[in-house]
Amino acid sequence: MGNFPHNNTGEDYCRQAARTQRVKLQLDRVGKILHTGEMSLRESLINTADAYCAVTGVAVSRVGCEIARDGKFIMRLKEGGDCTTRTYENAMTWFSRSWPSKSSMPTELRQYMRMRGIRKK
Repeated sequence: MGNFPHNNTGEDYCRQAARTQRVKLQLDRVGKILHTGEMSLRESLINTADAYCAVTGVAVSRVGCEIARDGKFIMRLKEGGDCTTRTYENAMTWFSRSWPSKSSMPTELRQYMRMRGIRKK
């Protein structure tokens, strides 16, 4: 758990993480991350996928295949489905590597890259 003591409650961890990473995190009762800032991770992923499709002209199903090996992945998210944190991380990392260099990135992707220390080449 990084630099945080292991005996902290979810709320304490949330506050420390927000201070350390400059990101607002909201946890549910069992410690699952629900939101970054004002947007859920699911909404963040959907918005990033939609923006990528708009910028590149790539179909949503193709993006789903790239990030989750499932052409219906993004559509299921839009219909209320969910994904694991690992899938979210893999998707956002893929977007950060694949984003066209001359196109502006959505705020969610820039925040993710800053939080993870990812720099666009």
